[in-house]
Parts: sequence; structure tokens; C-alpha cells
Amino acid sequence: MSSLADAARGAGYPVADVEQPTEEFDALADDVDEIEPEPPAPEAGDSVLADLRRQVQSRADEQTVLIELPWFGGLIVGRYKPIPMAQVLRTPRASAMPGTDPAVAADALAHACVELLRPVEPGSDELVSLDPDGGVVRYDDSLVDLLGLAPSQRTARAVVFALFRGSGRADAMILQHTGEYAQWLTGQEVAADVLGESLAD
Repeated sequence: MSSLADAARGAGYPVADVEQPTEEFDALADDVDEIEPEPPAPEAGDSVLADLRRQVQSRADEQTVLIELPWFGGLIVGRYKPIPMAQVLRTPRASAMPGTDPAVAADALAHACVELLRPVEPGSDELVSLDPDGGVVRYDDSLVDLLGLAPSQRTARAVVFALFRGSGRADAMILQHTGEYAQWLTGQEVAADVLGESLAD
């Protein structure tokens, strides 16, 4: 122990018997609040990309159509996207008229379907997923499980037929629904042709 410590002890001042380690002194810790670093400013490209994504989603929403499924009294509504008209009017048999084959029509509906929806309550314009848990439902296993359907095969075509089987006129219901979709699709293709011509001028 140093002579200074001996002198202090002799004067009656308490002095620790064990030397204390020197602590690092932070000159700002007691007097200045901690300054939070500012987050880096977003790069210009980030905001442009975000705007582009919103525009793409908006355009995608504009290029879909909502069509009530026949026979269900407005309780099921399909949201469909455009597909090539050739897929809707395809004729497997040379003697068949375009748009008259229910199997082809079912395939077209399944391919174009974005999701199947239902009104929040009967008569409401607000639509939500057919799935109470909010999952996306299409003409697939999700619809089979949800409605307890019994398709003849585990294919989208068979699910479409199983959905309308209870009407007793599945072929007619499928063709009717596909016909409504085809009318909208024709308008979309005409609009695209007109737009293409205007851009070419």
C-alpha cells in the first residue's frame, strides 16, 4: 500500500484494502443522451422499383374479371385472367363447333382461374376468399376439400365437372360460364388490338 494510503488511514479515512481496477470513463455517458443513427436514405432505385411493382399489380387487377358461377345464386364468384382465345375455342374433334365442348371449356376455366371468391354475406358486393381461413381457392384440391366434392379424377377438369354436377346439367353450366368469360375475353383482345394499332401509328 502506498504512503498516501497509509496517511489517509492514519487520518481516519476509509481506504480499500484491495486496489480497484481502473474503469473506462465515458465522458458523454452521463451528460448526453444516446444519439440514434439515422437510417440510410433509400436509394432512388428502390422507390422507383416500389412504384413499378404497384403499377404492375394494379394493371394485373385491371386485367381480370369477376363472374358469378351459374346455379350457385351468386354465392361463388370466379376471378379470371386473360388466356389465348384459342384455348377457349379449341375443338378436339373436327366435327365440333368452337366453344361447344364442355371438357375444353372446363380446361379453359381452370387455366384462367385466379381464385374463387364468395360475398361476405348474401347480396354483398364485398368479396373474400371462399376459404374461411383466407387461403387461395381454385379448381383444385383446395376446392375439393372445402366443399367435399368427389371428382372422378384428381384433375382440374374433373373438379370443374364435380362442382356443377349437383345442377344435373353440368355440361350446360360449364358452357354457360365459359361463354360469359369468352365475351369478356373478346373485349380484352379487341382492346389490345386497338391499343397496338394506336401505338404503331
